[in-house]
Amino acid sequence: MKKLLISFAILLLVISCPLTGFAQYGVMDSGLCGSSPGSDSGGGGNNDNNSSEDDISIISCKTKIYGETDYQHSVTKTATIDEYFKIDAEAIVKNKSNYDSYDTDIDYRVDHHNNKFDSNDTKLAEDTVDIPAGNTITKHMGRTTVHVSHDGKTITVSKGSHHETFDVINGKATFYIFLDVENRGDKDISSETKHGEYAKVTVIVQSKPTGIVQSASGGIISGWANDSDTTQPIDIHIYRDGQFIAA
Repeated sequence: MKKLLISFAILLLVISCPLTGFAQYGVMDSGLCGSSPGSDSGGGGNNDNNSSEDDISIISCKTKIYGETDYQHSVTKTATIDEYFKIDAEAIVKNKSNYDSYDTDIDYRVDHHNNKFDSNDTKLAEDTVDIPAGNTITKHMGRTTVHVSHDGKTITVSKGSHHETFDVINGKATFYIFLDVENRGDKDISSETKHGEYAKVTVIVQSKPTGIVQSASGGIISGWANDSDTTQPIDIHIYRDGQFIAA
């Protein structure tokens, strides 16, 4: 009787699941009459299992100096010792696939050179965005500080706790802002050979003139002043308590 019941149960499985493959004795790994592991059970979804179809591409990366320029691929700032100024970066990214891209990560990174961009370079900021299929989005890094050191030998780029320092060589420092974009199965880093995919910032550092008043008597003031940025004669302006006296 027991053998007959087992045979009858197996027969029922064969009849009720005629189109599916069977593991041992007709019982599938993922359950009776269900989809086998890794198979497509149909229906909708947000392409979570289609990462191989992702195609996230960097369209453009630009920067600007607040109060001085609009967004450009290359900007130049003339700054003095111990000066602070603000920059920003603009990222334009496109989802070229036929699937919506969820939780796309956009990192804004900074580097000394434009010939070796990679994920090891300092990250200044990041965005996490959803990009519908075929759509292009524009995001911004946000206000980022650039500081010329008190001795004029370095500049530091910082945003929050993230920062990177660059040497001033022959009165100039240059750094590059680029994008590191990733979504599940797809990753795109700004190409060093495509100038539109990264931004260049050049800082020309000018020293502050120095000087001293050695004596002031009988309406005669004597002393000296020096501007290390030029070998030409310079104008000297004399102030007393913030008020201009003579030049």
